[in-house]
Amino acid sequence: MQGTRQSMALVNLAYQRHLFWDGRSTQMEEMLTHPMERADEMGLTPTQIEGKLQTDAYKQLFANAFKGSKPSYALARKALSQYVRTLVSANSKYDKYLAGAYQPTAEELAGMRLFFTHPDPTVRPAGLRGANCGDCHMSITTAGRTQGLAGFANNGFLNPTDFGLERVTRDTNDRGKFRIPSLRNIALTAPYMHNGRFGTLEEVLDHYNSPEAFNGRYTDFLMKTAKNNRGGTSLGLTDQEKRQVIAFLHMLTDTTHAKP
Repeated sequence: MQGTRQSMALVNLAYQRHLFWDGRSTQMEEMLTHPMERADEMGLTPTQIEGKLQTDAYKQLFANAFKGSKPSYALARKALSQYVRTLVSANSKYDKYLAGAYQPTAEELAGMRLFFTHPDPTVRPAGLRGANCGDCHMSITTAGRTQGLAGFANNGFLNPTDFGLERVTRDTNDRGKFRIPSLRNIALTAPYMHNGRFGTLEEVLDHYNSPEAFNGRYTDFLMKTAKNNRGGTSLGLTDQEKRQVIAFLHMLTDTTHAKP
C-alpha cells in the first residue's frame, strides 16, 4: 500500500520533543513501533512483533542487554529507542568549521551567510540579502525550535487531503504545518518535504523562491516577510545565490554518522 508521507531521517532525534511530521507523538518508543503496527506499513500486532523475536540469536541478545530477560515487545521498544538516540551527527564540515578545523570555500561561506540571514531590502545602501532558511532551521542542529509547537510551519504548500499539525491540534491555524526537520545529511536524503515531492535540492530552492509559496494563504509569516527586492512577490534569490546555499547544505554532510 502506498503511504502519503516521506520517511523522515532519524538523525539527531534525541534532541526533538515532537516526532513524526505532524507531531502526533512525543515518545521515541511510540514513534519507532507505530510504523510496525500501521495497516498501511508493516501491519503487525505487538504479539506478532514479539513472536518474531523468539529465535536463539535474539534470545541471547536480549539476555545480554536486559540481565537475562526474554525478548518482549516492551523491551524491543526500549532497545530500538536507545539505539536511535545514538544516531547523532556532529562531524560535518560545518561542525569542523565551528571548531576552527575547516576553512570553507568562498561559495560555502556565501551560502552560510545567506542561509542564516533574513533578507531586508530596505537596509541601505544595497539591502541585506538572505535566503531566510535559518528563521526555521535554527542554530547548530538546523532543525526547528523545540519549545511547544514552534518547530512547525507551513512552507507554502497546502495539500487538501493532509493538513499536518491541524490533524493533531484541531486548530485551523495549524493547517498545513509540518515539523521543521534537521537538515543534517540533507544532500543524502532525497526526496524532500513531508510528501517527498521534490527530488533535488535545486527543486527545493526553486520552491522557496516561488511566488506561489510566498503568497500561500497559510504560508508561515517569516516566509511571507522574506524578500530580497523591494515590492517583491517572492524571496527573489538569484541562481548564483541558490548555488551558494546548496554548497552550504553540502557542508552538513557527516560521512561518519552512524558508523558502528
